[in-house]
Amino acid sequence: HMNRFRSSVKLQQAAMMYIVTQLMSHKEKVELRDIFLALDKNGDGTLTQEELLEGYTKMYGNKDRAIAEVNYMMVNADIDNNGTIDYSEFLLAAADKKKLLSKNNVKQAFDLFDMDKSGSISAEEIKRILGVGKRFSKGTWEQMIAQVDKNQDGEISYEEFETMMGKFANSQ
Repeated sequence: HMNRFRSSVKLQQAAMMYIVTQLMSHKEKVELRDIFLALDKNGDGTLTQEELLEGYTKMYGNKDRAIAEVNYMMVNADIDNNGTIDYSEFLLAAADKKKLLSKNNVKQAFDLFDMDKSGSISAEEIKRILGVGKRFSKGTWEQMIAQVDKNQDGEISYEEFETMMGKFANSQ
């Protein structure tokens, strides 16, 4: 059951990553980059749990709140599960989701996945974007679709995609 949940989250994260890296305003990116660089004490381009804890403790002036925030970050932002937060993972976690998930941005992300411009996203289209250079089990792409495919036609319509992204914004 957890696997099925994780597969739909991967699609949400990929769409969100596109929005964050391609559609976020320059001003927002600069602000978040400055925060990231301030937290990255050793300058290696990743944030360890220790670096996050130190930074959040300074920011909040409260170690308990900092620990809770860092634990949340590690669980929700460490997409590749390597124990550190890289810059793109930080952007994804720190971005203002509600602002970024404007109708226009969600439509642009949908259009990225809808390669053949048919008005819906197929398993093959998801595979072409998310599967590059990675090995996934046979039913992965179909599982991703099944998670958000309310009318069960085997593809993700724009409305289904929009609903999925709305859930992502509200869960963060």
